[in-house]
Amino acid sequence: MTLAVRPGVSGGHYLEDHVVGQVVCSDPITFSRETVARYADAVGDSSSLHDPNIPGSTVHGPLIQAMAISWMVNTGVAARVLAELDHTWHYTKPVRIGESVTFRVTFTRIQRSRSRAKGLVHRTIDVLGADGDVLQHATSRILVEARTAVDDTQERARTAIGTAEWARLLAGALERDDQFTRLTSTWDGTIGFGIGTETMLLRVYKGRVLDVGRRMPHGPTFVVHASERTWVELVTGPENDFTRRAMCGQVQTTGDAYEYLRLNRTVVAVIDVMRALAREEEK
Repeated sequence: MTLAVRPGVSGGHYLEDHVVGQVVCSDPITFSRETVARYADAVGDSSSLHDPNIPGSTVHGPLIQAMAISWMVNTGVAARVLAELDHTWHYTKPVRIGESVTFRVTFTRIQRSRSRAKGLVHRTIDVLGADGDVLQHATSRILVEARTAVDDTQERARTAIGTAEWARLLAGALERDDQFTRLTSTWDGTIGFGIGTETMLLRVYKGRVLDVGRRMPHGPTFVVHASERTWVELVTGPENDFTRRAMCGQVQTTGDAYEYLRLNRTVVAVIDVMRALAREEEK
């Protein structure tokens, strides 16, 4: 779902104002020759790679990051950030001087701290060219101030993909799902879901989910890996397009390839249940 800054949110986004799957986009931002020249002068960069007087020169990576963070702060999306914990930026394509870009932020996880007065927000940041092509992208974790110190873990669990609370809800929903129990009625094994840097395992035996957790005694039969954002889009998007994403390289698998292919319909059915859980949270 693509949203502007949420109506009624004044003074910036508190932890409670973030929603898993929410997307916030900037207006087009142009990196003019003057802007790049001032930045180069400020940091003492005389490299021809970033010389605004040379056609085809590129914008400094740190300048793009700074502009993205400045936009997020000015619009309130990051006004309540207490700390940047992780920030990984990938420069897949250059941004040329004079080019206009759009920043797109997707929230992929919200997790309240033990103190309840703050919490972690996982997000991805894309730098889009004029044609919508992704020029650069980043992942980050930020610590965000909460409006009130309450425990809303259970209320948010249905979209807290990859957490223990979410996995327990998923296991219960799978055992009530006729398609899942039918597809796994004769199967004995462990299905893993790699969500970003974390993995959650489901121990399945003849249509039942016996256990969930990060580890199992004999390990997973196979693991389906994707980024946090891919999982969020799969679970909160308009349709279950797992097969398309797998064919496009957004999903990878490890472990027993034969069993994964044999249980491909089961994986799709599990994602259908994930999507149903997320829809329950929206009600």
